[in-house]
This record gives sequence, C-alpha cells and structure tokens, in this order.
Amino acid sequence: MFWACFSWGYKGPYHIWSDETPQMTARYDRFIRQYNEDHEAAHKAAWEAEETIRRAQLKRPPRVPRTWKHTEQTGAMVRKATGGGIDWVRYRFEILEAKFMPFMSTLGQSFIAQEDNAAPHASKWNRQFWQESGLQLMRWPPNSPDLSAIEPPWKDIKWNQGSVRSKKRLAKIWREAWKAMAMKKFQRYVERVQGNIQWVIRLLGGNAYKEGTVPPPLTPKEQAQLDKEIEAFLGIIPKLEASGDEWEDLCERLELLDISEDEEEEEEIDTLYDEWVVVTIDRLGRIYQRMKPL
Repeated sequence: MFWACFSWGYKGPYHIWSDETPQMTARYDRFIRQYNEDHEAAHKAAWEAEETIRRAQLKRPPRVPRTWKHTEQTGAMVRKATGGGIDWVRYRFEILEAKFMPFMSTLGQSFIAQEDNAAPHASKWNRQFWQESGLQLMRWPPNSPDLSAIEPPWKDIKWNQGSVRSKKRLAKIWREAWKAMAMKKFQRYVERVQGNIQWVIRLLGGNAYKEGTVPPPLTPKEQAQLDKEIEAFLGIIPKLEASGDEWEDLCERLELLDISEDEEEEEEIDTLYDEWVVVTIDRLGRIYQRMKPL
C-alpha cells in the first residue's frame, strides 16, 4: 500500500507500507503497555465512579459487584490489527509521527490537515494525538472521496502502473511516479476540489456531477431558492433534546459516597437527594436504593 501527502505548491513525503517486523511489534507493544500502566489507576477510579452511579440506578443491584478489568471498554489502549493490516498504532508511528505531522509543521499554522475516515485515521487514539500536536485537523464528512485532493494523483499512479507481480518492482514504480508528478498537477488537483464542493452544496449532498467542473452560476432567485432548500435539508437533522427524566438527571449529579467498611447505614445524600432517593451501602460495597414517591 502507498501513502503520500501534498498541499497547493508543496509536495510532501510518501510511504510504502511493508510487513511489520518483530522489532516494530515490540516497540508498539512497549508503547501500549506503558500507556496502560500510566493510566490504569485513573481509568479504574473513573470506572468505580460510573459503577457506583450505575448500581444506584438499579432497583435490585446484584449481591456481588462487578470486578475491575482494564479493557478497551474501560479505557485501555489496545491493538486490533489482524493478518498484517495497517492499524492505528502503525499509522501513528510510521505516518503521523514520522512524516505527516513534520510536513504539516513546516507548512505553518495556517494550513489544515485532511484525512479520510479510514479506521487508522479515525481512531480515537490518533484523533487525540492530533489534538496534542497543536496542528489543525479538518473534520471530514464520510463517503466523500470526490472532495479529497489526494484521490486523483493516487488514481494516476495506479492506472499507469499496469499489472505488476513483484512487490519490489511495484514499490519502485510508486516511488518514481510520485517523484515525477509535476507540481502544476498537484495544484490543479487542489483547485478542482473547490468546484466539487460547490456541486455537492448545489445537490444538497449528492454526487451526481462530473468531477473537476464548476456548476453554472445561479440567478438571485435561484440562489434564494437553493438557500431555502439547504435550510430545509439541514433542518431534517433532529436536535438533541433534554431527557426530562428526573431520575436520569439526578443520577448525572450523583456524588460518590464515602462510607467506611464498618458502617452500614441509610444516608440522606445532601439536600439534593432529600426528596428523591434513599441509598444504602453495606460493608461489602453492595448498593441498595429506593425512590421516594415523587
């Protein structure tokens, strides 16, 4: 597989993916293990807080509380790549850290990075890495290759490579094709996206148009009509409303209880809960609660 980046007037680095070596695997495993060791205590504390709230909502909490496990669901960093695929950790180390982010840094803060929503790109770990980097990353709509300037040069390279059986020869073709691609071509690929965006807006998100063209200008009346259609189209998206669930609102504000092992008593939890709920926690950590009549 081939990866590369560029901007208007700037040709960036490229990368040809190879098989993951044992040394690479060991490095990635050390990175993940260190992260989990550094963050498990905080993840456990957050889980215990959520578990306290969850049990307080149950009418009949199980006698035996759930036990802590540091998993992906509780915040642990994990890998999921199978069969030698490219996952988020390889993308982070081999692309973001080694090539893409350094290239973006040389361009300056006025430039915004763009990636599609492939799993390694959209991983929460790499999104977090972008945030920590201080570089700008564009939020990208799904299923929109026509709005990405990287797609045309990639097609050029693939169409011109022909049928190749040797990995070594294929890598050489890709390297030479990227190096030989003229800057004017990259600029044209960036410029054509502007017309594609205008078409997508005109078609209310549709893609039934010829890429690389610009839609004809609209009359003031037609523009006004399009604006109304866009407003109606965006209005289709439902707005999130407050739940209005009094019990749900209460649980969101539930504070952790601090009851020693020797205590087993019924507490009225601050004035917030005096008219709402009675919570009992025994010395084994079991939580019992009942709602007062509303």
